[in-house]
Amino acid sequence: MIAHLLLVTLTLPAAEPAYRLGSATNRLALLPVQCERDLEPALCRAVGESLAVDIAREPRLEVVTPQDLDVLLGAQAIAELSSCDKDDCYSGHDFTRIDAAYLVALGINRIGHEARLVARIVDLKRGAVIDRDNAAAPATDERAIERAARALVMGLLVRRGLARAPDDDAEERGVSPVFWAGAITGGAGVIAAAGAGALGVNVLLQTDQLRADAAHLDPAGFDAAARDIRTQAYGADLLLVGAAALAVAGGAMMVVGAL
Repeated sequence: MIAHLLLVTLTLPAAEPAYRLGSATNRLALLPVQCERDLEPALCRAVGESLAVDIAREPRLEVVTPQDLDVLLGAQAIAELSSCDKDDCYSGHDFTRIDAAYLVALGINRIGHEARLVARIVDLKRGAVIDRDNAAAPATDERAIERAARALVMGLLVRRGLARAPDDDAEERGVSPVFWAGAITGGAGVIAAAGAGALGVNVLLQTDQLRADAAHLDPAGFDAAARDIRTQAYGADLLLVGAAALAVAGGAMMVVGAL
C-alpha cells in the first residue's frame, strides 16, 4: 500500500501557481526607480511613489508596487533588475512569482545639467522589452523630473494600449462649454437681481413721494400714480424671482461643467 501511494505521488504533476504568468493583463509591476550619477535616491523613491499613484488612478489597471516586488523577488533580484541598462537583461530572470503581465522600469541619469529618463515596458511572459522611450528635464528641478517621469511612463502605457489617453491635462484643456454657459446664465441672474433691486428702491422713493404729494392730488391723479407704482413693484418682484432662478441654474451648470 505504501509503495502504491508513493508511486501515485511521484506520477502527479508538479504544483503550479494558481495563476498563469501574464494572465493578469490589467496588472503592472513597478520596479524601484533607479537613480544614477549623484541624483538623490530619495528623489527616485518619491518619483516611484508618484508613478504608482498615477498608474493606480487608471480604472483598468492594478499596480504591484516596488515594496511588493521586494517581498516576491528579494532585494538582490530587484537590484539587478533596477540596474538593467540593456533590453535583453530581463530575459534571464524568473518572473513566475509576479502575478502581473507587464513590468515598468524607469531609470534617471544625470548628463551635465540635464536629467535623462529612460522607461521600459517589459512583457513578463516573454521576459522581453516591448516598448521604451526617453525624456529629459533640468537636473535641479525635482518637480520637472517628476512631471517628465509621469508623462513618459503614462505615454508608454497609452501607446501600448494599457491605459487610456487623457482628454488633456487639466492645465491644458479648455473649460467645458457647460461651465461657461452656466457662468453666463449666473451672471445674467446677478444683473437681473441688481435691476430688481434698483427698481424696488425706485418704487420706495415714488411711494414716499406720493405720500408727500397726496394732499395736493385729486383722487384720479392719486389713483393713477398709485397704479403706476404698483405695476413697477410687481415688475420688480417678477424680475427678482427670475434673477434667483437664473442664478441657481447658472450655479448648477457651472458645477456640472467643472466635473
